[in-house]
Amino acid sequence: KCAPALGAMGQVQFMPSSFLKYAVDQDGDGRKDLWGNLADVFGSAANYLHQNGWREDQTWGRRVRVPDSLNSALFGLETRKSLSAWQALGVRHRADASV
Repeated sequence: KCAPALGAMGQVQFMPSSFLKYAVDQDGDGRKDLWGNLADVFGSAANYLHQNGWREDQTWGRRVRVPDSLNSALFGLETRKSLSAWQALGVRHRADASV
């Protein structure tokens, strides 16, 4: 389970120092609202990624097909595996018709 860090703020869970550095008033209403204003939430997240070296052409995820036989205990938010390890388990890129 993911628990928010103590002091983390808003939907993006910025620490106060990150809020001061990265939060933006995306919709121009005079407030940086990371709790209820989706424009500010996504604008601030994008600003954080941009300021920390995000490249637009960088792959961050893939849509995949998971075989029905794959044990769901093998994956989740905390699971990290290499691409080749996932492929060995039968996970395939969604465009791959072999699954």
